[in-house]
Amino acid sequence: MNVSTGIFHLGSLKLRVTLMTLAIFVLATWTLFGYATRVIRDDTQQQLGEQLFSTASIVASQINEEVEDRLQGLEKYAQGRLPKDSQRS
Repeated sequence: MNVSTGIFHLGSLKLRVTLMTLAIFVLATWTLFGYATRVIRDDTQQQLGEQLFSTASIVASQINEEVEDRLQGLEKYAQGRLPKDSQRS
C-alpha cells in the first residue's frame, strides 16, 4: 500500500529530511529567541540600575546642598550674623 499526500510519500526519505530540517530550524529559532530574550532582559536590568543610581545620586546631592545651606544659615543665626535681608520682622 503506497500512501501519498501530494508530492511526498509518508515514508519517503524526502519527507523525513524535510521534517528533520524543519525541526532543526524551529529548535534553532526557539533557542536564539530565548538567548536574545535573556540578553535583552539582563542589559535592560543593568541600564535601569545605572539610571536609578544616577538619579539617586543627583537627588542626594541636591538634598545635601539644601542641608548645608540651612546649616550655614543656622550657624550665622546662632552667631548673630544673619544678613539684614534674611531677617524676619
